[in-house]
Amino acid sequence: MKKLFIFVFFCSLSPNFFKPSLHAQEVKKPESKDQSLRKKSQSTSANKKNEATKKATESKKEKSQTKRISTQDLPSKLSIQKSNEIIEEIRNQNPGSDRYIGLRMGTIQILSNITGLETSADKTLLSTGADINFRVWRNWYFEAIYTEHLNSINPSEFSGSPSRTLSDIYYKTLDIGIKYRFVLDETKPANFLGFRILKHKTENNFELADPSSSIIINEYEGMTFGVEKGIPITDRLGINASLDMISITGIAQESDFTVEEKGLGFVVRGELYYNLHFFGRKWRTSLAYWQSGMINEFSSADRDLFERQNLVLTYRMISGAFAMTF
Repeated sequence: MKKLFIFVFFCSLSPNFFKPSLHAQEVKKPESKDQSLRKKSQSTSANKKNEATKKATESKKEKSQTKRISTQDLPSKLSIQKSNEIIEEIRNQNPGSDRYIGLRMGTIQILSNITGLETSADKTLLSTGADINFRVWRNWYFEAIYTEHLNSINPSEFSGSPSRTLSDIYYKTLDIGIKYRFVLDETKPANFLGFRILKHKTENNFELADPSSSIIINEYEGMTFGVEKGIPITDRLGINASLDMISITGIAQESDFTVEEKGLGFVVRGELYYNLHFFGRKWRTSLAYWQSGMINEFSSADRDLFERQNLVLTYRMISGAFAMTF
């Protein structure tokens, strides 16, 4: 007991005996309201800065992506522009299917389902004609087809009118109007599909050996609605084919019998052409076959007499043409 008292006495003399250890934790003082508000404002401002920087980085990424996309699209745009220039150059160098003026010559054979028509010994006439086709505006074209057929092959005296010969006989056709053309392949202008509306006129001075027993129509008028297709085979060789339907609106006749003024007609055309180049110009030579028919209904009184429903006048024509393209 004495020893314990002495130990406590000497320890109390040491100044550091009752001080806390260096490793002991300090007691934190409670924070004031101003300090807590200051810390909250600092944290919110930091969050706002982080969001702003995040948005800035995202906008930079988007701009870089759009720039990358635009630079990727640049070659395609340039290639499209170059392709259009090449196509335009090809169309300028190959205008054969766009614009031409041509002369036509051949033979035509005219037939009717009614006997008594006098044209020539074998119903064959010499044919001449002209074709005009040129672009007016964009895909719209002006078109005119004229043919004149004369009996210069077998002229002889005409039994109906002794004062004239069969060489005076003629058969003329004219189609004039507009056409709209779709080019199906821009690199090949000859590959097209066209639709046309034409004014049709047919005139002839045929006569009958006996007007009291037969009938012939000397004039046809109407509207033509047609479709045309161009088929290129090579760069120079190709085919043009067309089908026209004619709505006959008026006729003129010289006979004791009558037919209806309104009727129907058709023209089928097929032409094989070859493009040439000489004297610094482009030319076209072609061989064509045309088949046509005009149909008008007999009146009820004459239908039994002729034992036919309709009066039909047909022709088939083989011709060659030489045209200048521009």
